Amino acid sequence: MQKGLPLDFHCCSRLPGEAKVVGLFHLVLPLRRFVTGLIQARSATDNTVVGYVAENTGNNHFGITYDPTAAILFSLSVDPTAAVSSQLDISATTTTYAATWPLMGGIDGVVNDSDDLHTGSDKTTHTDPGSPPASVSNSYPSPEDAESAIWTYTSATQAITSQWVNTDSSLPPTAIEWVPGSNALAITGDSAAFESAFATSQAVVGTPVSEITGDTSLTSSEKRSIRPALVHARRDLADLDEALAHIESVREQMLSKRDALKAYLDTCSGLLSPVGSMPQELLAEIFSYLKHNYYARPAGSSTPIITTSVCDPALNEVVKLSHVCRQWRSAALHTHSLWDNIRVHVQGPMSVECVQAWLVRSGSCPLSVDIQCRTGSTSGTWNDMLDIMLPQSHRWRHATIMLQEGSHLSRIRDRLPLLETLEVQVPTSHSEFIPQSAFEIAPMLRSVRVNGWIHRVGQLPWAQLTSFHASECSVQQSLILLQAMPDIVSFTATVHDLPAESRLYSASSPPLRLAKLEHLDLRAMNSGPIQPRLFGSLDLPSLKTLAFRERYWAFLSAWTPSMIALIQRSSYDLTYLELTLGTMYSQESADDLVRACPRLEHLVLAHNPDHNASWGYTKVMEALTVLPSGATSYVAPRLRALEVDYARGFQLHAFADMIESRWKRGSETYEESPVARMDYISLRCVLHAADFEEALARLKAFEAEGLNLNIHFIDADCR
Repeated sequence: MQKGLPLDFHCCSRLPGEAKVVGLFHLVLPLRRFVTGLIQARSATDNTVVGYVAENTGNNHFGITYDPTAAILFSLSVDPTAAVSSQLDISATTTTYAATWPLMGGIDGVVNDSDDLHTGSDKTTHTDPGSPPASVSNSYPSPEDAESAIWTYTSATQAITSQWVNTDSSLPPTAIEWVPGSNALAITGDSAAFESAFATSQAVVGTPVSEITGDTSLTSSEKRSIRPALVHARRDLADLDEALAHIESVREQMLSKRDALKAYLDTCSGLLSPVGSMPQELLAEIFSYLKHNYYARPAGSSTPIITTSVCDPALNEVVKLSHVCRQWRSAALHTHSLWDNIRVHVQGPMSVECVQAWLVRSGSCPLSVDIQCRTGSTSGTWNDMLDIMLPQSHRWRHATIMLQEGSHLSRIRDRLPLLETLEVQVPTSHSEFIPQSAFEIAPMLRSVRVNGWIHRVGQLPWAQLTSFHASECSVQQSLILLQAMPDIVSFTATVHDLPAESRLYSASSPPLRLAKLEHLDLRAMNSGPIQPRLFGSLDLPSLKTLAFRERYWAFLSAWTPSMIALIQRSSYDLTYLELTLGTMYSQESADDLVRACPRLEHLVLAHNPDHNASWGYTKVMEALTVLPSGATSYVAPRLRALEVDYARGFQLHAFADMIESRWKRGSETYEESPVARMDYISLRCVLHAADFEEALARLKAFEAEGLNLNIHFIDADCR
């Protein structure tokens, strides 16, 4: 139990007379030893069980519950030898206010004009426990006159009743009333007057019972007293089940209606949304951003961007667009340019069917095709694929073809009017089978990439090419190719030394002048005088980027002078230099290469993963270090980006000194200082050793000041 009727209980209207009711609440008063149990509420008229005293948190009163497990535990002390124990304190031990106001008592109400109760009163009163009434702290918002030791226990009937004490110490008639409407217990001086004011109220008495748990052993008397409560509980449970069933039925009806309304709303909203009214041309333009250009390659990379095969519709972005809704599908299928990239790895009949569908959807758009067959067992399917693709060669704009032995491409001769880029992959194990004239006539062809030995490709319109990449060729073949391509702008090749060609080389021959070549990327694959023969045979006045990579380390003669000579007779406008060197012979003069490039802006110094060495790069770091004032010229004064591989022999402290000298003395504008300030540093394959902590900390400090710093740590040699 908690309190009786609240102090501002407005539902209790003022009635004529002096009858009063005392509510039940909690007080802070001294405690005695108590016996714990429940208080069972019985009707004062017929002794039937009404329920158990419980806390009513809704209005801060004590009330009644049918569920004994929800009842409050009380403690009281009774003299077992006395027939009647009076002026008892009852402590409610499991209420919300138990720690602050543990005692159950009565409190004076706001509609009372005195603290007394007597027969004939028709007003409600809430009083604190005590005798006589006294103002004390309680569970109401403010102190009121109250009493606590008002409880009487009769051993013969096991009844708990109340006895109020008036201000003149007289003992008025006192009864406990239960108001079901507000589920509140109150004490009054006249039950008849109270029940007249509150029609549903009834007088009750309390009976202490043991706490009921699942393993409680009950006496016959307790069982008889509980049975009426069970009847009430079952009736209430049935009512609750019926109410819940009704609520669930209503809930299902509401959910069904909600789903119908949501479907209607979604449909109508879609019709009214801007997307729904968007012109198909605009929708097609948006779709085009999801289409990949399979032939595109990132800057500085020879690897094309890989896109999904048309035979994998679950992953293909364009196919996904056509599966969203009817409107999108219509827009996608009628936008022919979405289907002009056909990339397929021939695996079976489904590959042919997919390509046929894409060809239909692409309309008459120029095509980017990538057709590969990596399995010899599918030669029949491969020929079927060629039968539907080769007749479309007049639409090819970009083509990548991995050929099988026995492929017949004669049908495409003089049928390539739109072809701009070509990539041919020729397995090295196959004999020469490409028709010599298959790609010879292609008026728009400008870029060619050959994977495999170059002599297997046959004739190409060399004179019109501006970009060429050869994965396998000799020094002599490279020179012949370059001589046949006067308009070449970018040349990339993996070069082999053939002893038979070495005997034909003559240093007295005039160098080949290629006025338009700007980008040269070479990889040497074996030992031999590749560099002197190749570099000594070229004159490149427009050269801007140069990359050279050693594949093997067995170069026993210095080649750097031939590259320096190429740079000096070609162009001082070289802005990008990339070197992958792996031996002391190669690296010992690398600093001379850097000195020969006064306009250098981006330098890459890598090491050969097959031979972990880095002797010469230390000289490069020393050459790039900006010394204190007094110098009249500096190495690579425009250098802004530096990428270096850490390897054995690399001096990280010297590297940090060089970066610091250029960071502190450099400026954003080259003209304002002797050197440009570096804005990008990449240090790769660094062993995170304790000896390097100081140097790494210095580099991190520059990063905090704005340097774009990228350091890659490893646990072992960079392999």
